[in-house]
Amino acid sequence: MSFCKFANEFITEKYTTIDNAFINEFMPNAPSDAVKVYLYGLYKCNNGADNSIEDFSVTLNLTCDDIISSFLYWQELGLVQVLNTTPIEVRYLPTKNASYTKKLYNKDKYKQFNITAQEIISGRLITPNEYNEYYNIIESLNVEQDALIMIIKYAVNLKGNAVNYNYIITVAKNFAYQGIKTVEAVEERLKEQEKNSSDVKLVLNALKIKRNANEIEYEKFLLWTKEYDFKVEVLVHLAKSVKAGGFSALENKVNKCYELKLNSIKEIEEYFENEKELFEIAKVVCKNIGVRYENLSIVVDTYIANWLGLGYTKETCEVLANYCFIKGIRSLEGLNELINKFYKLGYIELESINNYIYELKLIDDKIKDILTKVGLDRNVINQDRNFYNTWVNDWSISEELIDYAISLSIDKYQPMQFLNKVLAKFHTQNINTVEEAKNVEINFGTTIKQNKAKVDKQAKKSNYSNDELNSLFSVLKEVEL
Repeated sequence: MSFCKFANEFITEKYTTIDNAFINEFMPNAPSDAVKVYLYGLYKCNNGADNSIEDFSVTLNLTCDDIISSFLYWQELGLVQVLNTTPIEVRYLPTKNASYTKKLYNKDKYKQFNITAQEIISGRLITPNEYNEYYNIIESLNVEQDALIMIIKYAVNLKGNAVNYNYIITVAKNFAYQGIKTVEAVEERLKEQEKNSSDVKLVLNALKIKRNANEIEYEKFLLWTKEYDFKVEVLVHLAKSVKAGGFSALENKVNKCYELKLNSIKEIEEYFENEKELFEIAKVVCKNIGVRYENLSIVVDTYIANWLGLGYTKETCEVLANYCFIKGIRSLEGLNELINKFYKLGYIELESINNYIYELKLIDDKIKDILTKVGLDRNVINQDRNFYNTWVNDWSISEELIDYAISLSIDKYQPMQFLNKVLAKFHTQNINTVEEAKNVEINFGTTIKQNKAKVDKQAKKSNYSNDELNSLFSVLKEVEL
């Protein structure tokens, strides 16, 4: 469902119209992210496409909180109306009805803040628009003034006294979204970063990065060590294995190891040493099963690594893929389901799987023999297997008794169903021998010839009453095609 829509009085067009008033009055002083959000939302409203906050987030490379914050910014100026925030629902309003006056903040309230911030950022002058963004963070995200001052000091220490204010805004918002809004919370976070700074430095040095870590890199490091539970030495080991791509490449490797549950250096080394072989297995498996992938990485990460992790070998995976092809299973998901079923049964070694399949083949041969005896010339189906499994394993009926019941089922209409009824009767009456079975009266079922005569006789009727026809068509209406 679209969360961005025009109000009823806003006329949509087949192209995106931007009012000059927006460009002249609103855009110059607005935060850059807020401008992106407004324009993208305007475009979405105009083209009538369904949209979601997740779509905005992916397209604009902004967090959902940033998007909501931007819409709240425009609401204050009268350009949109935020009807709801969970889930978010926004209505665009005509620009002519909006207030052109930029939100005014109490200057006395921020007098000391302004002085302190400018003293810290001594390498350049802070513009009124920059001050406005600081005020907006304080008031819209409930960040304490002194907490923001601490963040500004942190940014200056990291980036120098001419630090770009966009970096300060990003850090402040990231902290706020994590609930770090007070002096105590900021102080605790910065102490934690300082405590980990030497460890983060080890990771960056392993990547051959000589500078200090930035805020995003600190956040990633804390995520990896606190939530993903990676030890520092493991991260350093992964960093040393990165050939190109720097921190982003390291992030990809860490995420991959986390998804594959590789937490120790030994597990990681074994995986990457065998990665070439994994791709070879993926190539053969795809060929055997009859599918094609341009990029085998997804096959390796999603399937091959997991199968080998369960204990299956290269040979077993390739044989099972070939087996799937023969059985008409032409997808990796189908093969994965088969492997998981074998695993649940405890069959991992190829020999045990082959023995299991051979036993199934013997049972199918027995069922095929039964079909032939009762006069059916077709392949074995699952219903036949279910019948046989019930007779032998659930009801414990002997082969001799089954053979006797087969002799009673020859030339019967739907002979397998008839055979099942006969054996069910034997089971419920505790009949265990052929001698006992011969004394049981079997008075259900008809022969094929008798059934055909019955059908032919019924088919000859062609005159139906109105009531009969109405009844017939009322039943047909219930049939779903």
